[in-house]
Amino acid sequence: MSHKKTANLAEKYAIRWYFAELYRHEVEADPDRLERFLLLSRADVEWIVTSTRKHRVGQTWDGLHQLMQRDGHDYVRDIGIPAATSWAIHLELLPRVPNHSAST
Repeated sequence: MSHKKTANLAEKYAIRWYFAELYRHEVEADPDRLERFLLLSRADVEWIVTSTRKHRVGQTWDGLHQLMQRDGHDYVRDIGIPAATSWAIHLELLPRVPNHSAST
């Protein structure tokens, strides 16, 4: 997926619904989920907040929306790839990597 703005309304709708359906276990997570996440606009995140308000990660989506709104980020990718990846893990879009002790 490219990082350009999504002009196609059908594609934008599909990106939004992908996350709502993912939390309802109606679709399986795909390898492009981080790319899809990076393409989300602030309006998309706000829509997902409404769609996931009954899901346990709904408040986390709301936290992301508040961050984007406060700092003036138009797209998730605008918060930076490391921060966006951290949010994706926190939102359970990516698997958590177990901590390994440096001592052996």
